[in-house]
Amino acid sequence: MLAPPKIEKLARRPRMIIQGHRGFGGEVIENTVQAFEAAAKSNLDSIETDVFLTKDDVMVVCHGDFEFGVAHLRPLGSPPETPYEMMCIGLMTAEQLSHFGYRSSNGERIPLVTDLLRIFKGTNKVMNMEIKEFDPRIAPMLIDAFHKEGMLHQLFLSSFYFYHRVYASEHTQKLGLPEVPFGFLTYSVFDALSEPLKNLIKKGDQVTFSHYAMRRYLQAIPQVKEYLTSRGVGFNICFDGTKSEDMETFENFRFLHDLGIHTIITNCPTLALAHNYAIETEKFSQGNGVPTHPSDNANPYYAGLTNKDPAQVVQTQAPPIDHPPTNAPKSNIPSN
Repeated sequence: MLAPPKIEKLARRPRMIIQGHRGFGGEVIENTVQAFEAAAKSNLDSIETDVFLTKDDVMVVCHGDFEFGVAHLRPLGSPPETPYEMMCIGLMTAEQLSHFGYRSSNGERIPLVTDLLRIFKGTNKVMNMEIKEFDPRIAPMLIDAFHKEGMLHQLFLSSFYFYHRVYASEHTQKLGLPEVPFGFLTYSVFDALSEPLKNLIKKGDQVTFSHYAMRRYLQAIPQVKEYLTSRGVGFNICFDGTKSEDMETFENFRFLHDLGIHTIITNCPTLALAHNYAIETEKFSQGNGVPTHPSDNANPYYAGLTNKDPAQVVQTQAPPIDHPPTNAPKSNIPSN
């Protein structure tokens, strides 16, 4: 087992950002209106989701199963035994697509980007819009849509296809708008040190690796982290797949915090919020000493985990700590 890199003292690290994978992680059906509504009511800092273009240039929210927007779809309201068929989102109009549900969303309707804008307007939560689409027009289209609603400050773009960064920058410059931060997604931690990425990243951007890739090459992380920090770039972790309860432990979150991770894209939002709250409580209660795990009774997030209804869980979460806590909140804390 690799020894962890040498780290700074716990209290010196800023609070990690908790971002819901595909809306509200695995707690509500992924990339559905229900998932986004749950996330909007919660104390998540931000959400991550996926965007494609339809044949008639409507932006829709769907992860897809293969390249080119191929997804397993079936008509809405189909009996459970009805098989899903492989179809291409980019070859369907928005009206045609509105009659189909996506397999990974349990056959639920595929939301439009306009649905997200409606749900998150006024929340100030950041929306990490991962561009799955190849069409270079989509980054400018997203910028225009968010800007029109006065929500540009809530937009964060990301993609495995780094050229979208170029088109986004050119578009904001053309319109005289602030630069929209971009997340470079990669399967290799070493991409962060590559010349192509070095030429593209700007201050305020972020680089995201999978948790598996980070663990696999843990000894290289200090060098990567040092370089990214010197450029004013955040270093993020996305837990692999959609089921990661075994990896999203308190000890692992504490390790990621000490490592200096900026954002965690989680499949277990309520659990992740509980861990983050516990870590912040440690920082204020123990200072630079040896941290201890706060009891469940003192952590309202852990209390929420006993509730089976995610819609109720999000209503009982406490806000992140930005100052030394006095008495831990117990319940019914209003969302940010």
